[in-house]
Amino acid sequence: MSNQGGGSTSDNTSKKRPTGANDTAKTTDDQGRRPRGLPGRVALVLVGVILVATVAGGNLAVAADRTVLDSDHVIQQMDEEGLFAEQGDEFRDTVADEIDSGIQGLSLPPGIGLGEFDSETTAEESVTTDYVREQTTNNIERLYAFLQGDRDEVSFVLDITTVKRSVAESVARDIVVDTPTLIGESTDRLDREQIAALESDEESFQEAQEDLSDREVQALKADVESTTEEGGYTTALTDALVSLQFTVVDGLAGELTYDEYTSQLTASEDDLKTALGDEAVADIDDTVTLDEEEESGEALSRAADAVQLIETLVVALPALALVLVGVIGALTRDIARTARTAGGALVGAGLLGAVAGFVAPGFVVPDTEDADPVADALVATVESFFETLGTQSILLVVGGAILVGVAVAQRRGYLDGIIDR
Repeated sequence: MSNQGGGSTSDNTSKKRPTGANDTAKTTDDQGRRPRGLPGRVALVLVGVILVATVAGGNLAVAADRTVLDSDHVIQQMDEEGLFAEQGDEFRDTVADEIDSGIQGLSLPPGIGLGEFDSETTAEESVTTDYVREQTTNNIERLYAFLQGDRDEVSFVLDITTVKRSVAESVARDIVVDTPTLIGESTDRLDREQIAALESDEESFQEAQEDLSDREVQALKADVESTTEEGGYTTALTDALVSLQFTVVDGLAGELTYDEYTSQLTASEDDLKTALGDEAVADIDDTVTLDEEEESGEALSRAADAVQLIETLVVALPALALVLVGVIGALTRDIARTARTAGGALVGAGLLGAVAGFVAPGFVVPDTEDADPVADALVATVESFFETLGTQSILLVVGGAILVGVAVAQRRGYLDGIIDR
């Protein structure tokens, strides 16, 4: 019995020894995975702090790149705030000034007037919200191309080609042509009352006609053409004026029937109106360059430097964060400890970003209740930056917490069964 008891004690002792050996090995392994000495621990803390700052900075840079530095996003905010409709008024004023300049330089022959033409009304009809959106979008894209280093210089330009065409059509529509006065003033050979009778009715048309020889007709045409050319009009306008007067001469000489005359006269007057419309916008450039002060140019250059720096950080900071995680892994030589440290950094950076995203707007975003749409659009863009920052920060906190949770669970052996499988 005694021997059996002794054997039992010996067996129990032998069974416990491996456990002690395992504990010793585990302790030795844990010590080997920790940074050795105070310098190693200080280095780990410093790298962790730098990782927090790097992730926080990267979070800010990415949020900015997705909002205030994204031209499509900015344009969308402007559209939602009604900026394009508001900007339309300023664009119309600019276009109206250009129209007035063109009209003032227009030399109209006698008997031709602009009727009810109004530059402001024409500008309002020509400058639509869609046009404003297109021009604003083009200028914003040019600005962002400059800020991002894709253009060497920036200029804000309005392309008014379509507006010019609309203005020319409006001028042609409103112009009033008094053919009897127009031709009566151009030559003493033709009487304005006689010309007016030609288009009155068929009977008056026949009574007003003269028996002219071919030589007289050609001489009369040569006279009106020479007089018109001396007016100093453009080639297109001169041709239209001559064509109209030739129609009257042909009607006067009996070379056209009444129906042919009225039809050809209407066509000639329409051609003249079109030529006058084109003449009205001939001196208006296809583009209008908006004024840019020298100080604004310097400010844009500084802004371009900042934007390009941020875009560099969008790539550089996440890459640096990965390098720092690798450094932590080299210091700890433990995946779980590395994951826990990296996760803690994500949580810390996320909390900082969440505070900035959800608390800071109340202090830095101004109240725009009585502001104009431009200010509203700018504020909306800034608010979207903070919202994006806050959302990203929440994701960082969640991701970091998951990493920390998995690392702790693995350290305590909760995942041993899963890992063994």
